[in-house]
Amino acid sequence: MRLALLLTSVAAAQTIPNMQPANAAQRQAISRNAKAFTGRTCVACGFTAFPVPADASEAMRKQAAAFAVDHVLKTYAQVGIKVTRLRWGSDGGAEIYLKDDPAYMQVTNLNDKGRRYTITFGCQLK
Repeated sequence: MRLALLLTSVAAAQTIPNMQPANAAQRQAISRNAKAFTGRTCVACGFTAFPVPADASEAMRKQAAAFAVDHVLKTYAQVGIKVTRLRWGSDGGAEIYLKDDPAYMQVTNLNDKGRRYTITFGCQLK
């Protein structure tokens, strides 16, 4: 089973199931990053945000991001989709390109309004 099959009506909905819809600025940034990493732009974008406790050290934040990347990689492996390109970030996150899906994901740590998150941005590619 292909992961793309799980993304029902992605182009029509302009979002990705199990992810929050990205706003216009987020869609633009995700598509720009996807284009730079994969050479392709996005049809649909979304994100998930997991709060990181205020008392978590930077090492713990890095570990949380790496755990999220590992989860994404294992999920794709379970459905038989090979990673086309993977680039680890200094914060434990990574950029992931899956040509066969076709999808782009970026896992990173983000600070917003004094709160800290591990964010997964994703897009279905054109």
